[in-house]
Amino acid sequence: MSGCGRRGMRRRRCNGNWQMTRSRSQRAGPTKRTARRHRDWDVLTTSSPSSRRFRFYCDLMEEIKNRGEVVRAVVRRRISVPPIVSLELAYLQLRMVCELIALACLTAHGDVPETTSKRLTKAYNADQIMKALEHLHPDFHPIPGRQVHDQTGEVVEVIPVDEPHLTKRELQRLYGECGDFLHRGNIEQLMKVRRLPEVSEIDTWFKKITVVGSDLRA
Repeated sequence: MSGCGRRGMRRRRCNGNWQMTRSRSQRAGPTKRTARRHRDWDVLTTSSPSSRRFRFYCDLMEEIKNRGEVVRAVVRRRISVPPIVSLELAYLQLRMVCELIALACLTAHGDVPETTSKRLTKAYNADQIMKALEHLHPDFHPIPGRQVHDQTGEVVEVIPVDEPHLTKRELQRLYGECGDFLHRGNIEQLMKVRRLPEVSEIDTWFKKITVVGSDLRA
């Protein structure tokens, strides 16, 4: 997944990952990987706020991609566990992806002063973050697009995508659906027949998320 949710970041690429919690003393050996981590750590601690937001945004996008692979494995029945467990695993990843998308939107709009308030910087509930962002900036939700690169790999254009994608309202609905499915409920609910979702339903959500996560712009 590439692309960024803010206009000023659109022409930059997400390259590699960085580690926030590891100090230089914890990294061993003058290897290329270590050198890259040193470089990333230097950028994290000395770069401008917009650069730090950009790198953090890319990291969130990479995590969405990785969690999406788990959902894909469930949809393609590559995980050998009881059906109910595979559904729970998929819904857990979808719920995490909803939170990551919300956090990515918050990160991309970090230049809006209200997004750095204590209430929002401590928020993790996707629905709460989305509602708060909607109040601050109605058009905050990512717009899917396809990036066009030149011969050097730089993004020269972002082409709008018309495919069905996860809208703001659908993200909130999916987040609630995931929460409902991942809780067993009370005794009264347990005594009722529980309808299990079809794998095709998860696949539909996954495809919409994939379109949103391919290349983002705002």
